[in-house]
Amino acid sequence: MNRARGFSLVTAMFIMIIVALLVASVARISGQSRQAGVLQLSEARAFQAAQTGLEWGLYQLQGGNCPASPTTFQVGGDLAGFQIQVSCTRRDYTENGASVAIFDLTSMATRGTLGVDADYVSRQVQLTVEGP
Repeated sequence: MNRARGFSLVTAMFIMIIVALLVASVARISGQSRQAGVLQLSEARAFQAAQTGLEWGLYQLQGGNCPASPTTFQVGGDLAGFQIQVSCTRRDYTENGASVAIFDLTSMATRGTLGVDADYVSRQVQLTVEGP
């Protein structure tokens, strides 16, 4: 009878250890999944912030010239905390006797410091447009 109780105790402890390990691994996987979701949201916001910079640059091109380059600014709302830097270069050429300007816009949005912040995120987008 003592032998059966001893075997049952060892079996119960083994099962408890296995269940504890399973619970710990599920908790770890859940935490990693949540962290990945937060990072994906930050990446999407960085892309939208970079797009905002391009739209601002396009608006500035209405006068026919590049805005001061580079220009750095921040916006509020869901994109608060992102540093947006827009740069523009102009290339002129002649086509069939007409002068044509090509504008290359680059917008980069960053939040945090590379190598310092664990949640650092950065996105860069480029656009080339033909102007008057």
